[in-house]
Amino acid sequence: MKKLIPLIIIFILVLFDPVEAEEPSYTITLKILNNKHNAPFYIAIYDTDNSFLNPTLARYALVIESNEQDIYIINGIIAGNYALVIFQDINKNGKLDKGLFGIPREPYGFSNNPRMLIGPPSYKDCEFTLLDHTTIEIKLK
Repeated sequence: MKKLIPLIIIFILVLFDPVEAEEPSYTITLKILNNKHNAPFYIAIYDTDNSFLNPTLARYALVIESNEQDIYIINGIIAGNYALVIFQDINKNGKLDKGLFGIPREPYGFSNNPRMLIGPPSYKDCEFTLLDHTTIEIKLK
């Protein structure tokens, strides 16, 4: 009986130990249109309106090297609502250079390719839902 008690305890711990289910992840295939430079792309993927356009609050952030096909694979993104922002660092200084009135001097783009009249688009303008492997085309401005 004394040998059976530790086995029962282990069984109970295993039975009632909440194991977190791993969330499935998906792939975003990013197609960049009208790329004219061979320079790295900085990509930020935001999951809330409050974090949008603040690179330190991006849910996912990565840097990818330019390739001739302008097709890039982003793996490991869990399902959810997101907005994607990209800029190309032509002078390779690690930041988006801006000119007069804060207008970007390097190519940039947003998911959904929203129209921009004054200032950047809103999170809602760029938002998309990721529920499966998805392809996103972005026209650089």
